[in-house]
Amino acid sequence: MNYADFFTNVRELCTRINRPPEDLCFNPFALMSDMYYRENFHSDIIRAILDPNGPHRENGLFLLSFVNLLAVLAVAQNKPIIAENLRKLRISDEVVVSREDYRTDIAIYSARDHWSILIENKINNAVDQNHQLVRYLDGWTKDKLDVKPVAIVYLTPAYETVPDMHDWSDEDRNKVSALLVSLAGYKPEGKCLYDWLRHCELDSLIFNNKAVLSQYAALVKQQAGTDMNEKDFQVFLEQVATSQINIDSLIETVNQLPQFYASWLHRKLQAEMAEMSFGDKAWIYSGHVAVFDFHVNTGGRNIRLAFDIPCNCLTQNGITFFSRDEPAGENMDLFKDVLKSLGYSFNEGWRRWEKKCCPSKYPTVSQLEQFWKEMKDSMIAIKRRKEELELN
Repeated sequence: MNYADFFTNVRELCTRINRPPEDLCFNPFALMSDMYYRENFHSDIIRAILDPNGPHRENGLFLLSFVNLLAVLAVAQNKPIIAENLRKLRISDEVVVSREDYRTDIAIYSARDHWSILIENKINNAVDQNHQLVRYLDGWTKDKLDVKPVAIVYLTPAYETVPDMHDWSDEDRNKVSALLVSLAGYKPEGKCLYDWLRHCELDSLIFNNKAVLSQYAALVKQQAGTDMNEKDFQVFLEQVATSQINIDSLIETVNQLPQFYASWLHRKLQAEMAEMSFGDKAWIYSGHVAVFDFHVNTGGRNIRLAFDIPCNCLTQNGITFFSRDEPAGENMDLFKDVLKSLGYSFNEGWRRWEKKCCPSKYPTVSQLEQFWKEMKDSMIAIKRRKEELELN
């Protein structure tokens, strides 16, 4: 496999890995110290939302939406019988949503209509206990004969997975698999716990409920991030191994890109200086900063000014404009109106003007060409202002 094929294969993967985490801002759930990492914490919240008799006062609205999501997932996971049984369920205030019945994290059941849904919550990445789901299912099918399980929901932080069944008997594996619906806390494609919470938020008619659902959804999404990245990194490393790409060589090449950008811009600056008959010197500082020096003679003073382009942080700094002589602020003010019209802003801390106009830390050739156009436009406008000052 060549480099082109490798990058094609990992493009979407890298996008997911580098996706910024959900900003929780002032999220009351996240403020509860380490509580939100605990399984019971999440189970208590989910149970309260699902409960048609819960304090949210919206009856079976959220539970019905959850059951509908499970039916959709069952179809997608090739479990049509589960989907059919779920769609037949009658949701009313008679339905009970409990915690730890037969040690089940969350159970939803109707004694009147004789059905139950069991939820095993692994949203905190807890490991499977020995034959855990088998024991829960046996408790409900043998001791509570009046409520037949129609689905077992296996909730994990990210991606739909199944419990470890490697040491189960065929009988146990078959009876659990026949009822199993895998549910992800968050995945970009939707049809997950996060998706359900957002739908509940939209459907809710009560402001406080909307706020709680929104905040909890954000927490669920953030918690999924670490788990997703771990899986994505594993896939990335598998792609590296399959492609036989030398990762050390690739990283070394990427590390040399700032020097390449500086050299490329340096050549452009030199050519433009000759074309425009403008400027004193174009040079490279510290291997990765392209520099353009010029001066202006005005008011009996020879003022030295410069553009810097730090190519190791193009997205952070972009193009910077500053004075080499004091008073720097007064000197730069001579060009303030021009710089503002070009989209520059003044950085008080560094006492310089900046234009952040590069879309990527490692721009492509076409992005670099567009960045150079911004620099060239700056040079043209600054030269025009220099000529105005020197005429006065």
